[in-house]
Amino acid sequence: MSINFAFLLGTAVSIANEKTTEQIDATIKIYQESCSVCHGDDGKGAVWGQQSLSTPPRDFTTDVARQELDRERMIASVTYGRPGTPMPGFGSQLNATQVAAIVDYVRARFMAPHVSGHAPLPQSHSAVTPGTEHRPDEYHAQSFPNDLQGKFENGRSIYFTNCIECHGGLGDGDGPRAYFIFPKPRNFLDSATRQIMNRPRLFAGVRDGVVGKEMPAWRFVLSDQEIADVAEFVYQEFIRTTKDE
Repeated sequence: MSINFAFLLGTAVSIANEKTTEQIDATIKIYQESCSVCHGDDGKGAVWGQQSLSTPPRDFTTDVARQELDRERMIASVTYGRPGTPMPGFGSQLNATQVAAIVDYVRARFMAPHVSGHAPLPQSHSAVTPGTEHRPDEYHAQSFPNDLQGKFENGRSIYFTNCIECHGGLGDGDGPRAYFIFPKPRNFLDSATRQIMNRPRLFAGVRDGVVGKEMPAWRFVLSDQEIADVAEFVYQEFIRTTKDE
């Protein structure tokens, strides 16, 4: 993993120095698969959770959260849950080291005093070309593998035939089937998602699926060209769109 974790988290230098890149990757994966569905990729609370849960998920980026949530309380909450709220305990799934790691990740990623909740989410090593990880323009300029060129209009047809049921017509992860899916489908409009998704990463996600989620591997249904087409549509329509500029 070539990305500089401390650079992205600012105040997390000590965390990055003490943990191996494998441990960091594992912690990020835990957050993405177990926590982001409620707390969001940006730590502010997923939209569906804010609207649907009896108690909205905690927004970690607020001054109130920084004042109320010390490390010990957060470790207890992750381990045992929060009575009277939808927050479950993960003590039966995660060991003490993993719980502490996820708490330290949340505190560094979202709760550092200078953090606004919009810092880039660390990438997996497969999504970043060495030397470009701190240059967003170059990261988003990367093309599909094997010199494939995505065809937007064909990708639109594929998306509205196969993807809309989960990801929705607006790309917000709120399709007709989303209500029954946990974790929720990817919201392509989320600010953190827009930062971490480039063409190679979209292509890999569609082709290989996502472990721990209901996103299937479409390589068994679509050709590589069709996968590039739908990834191109998603990229232009939802990720790097100019419609809201």
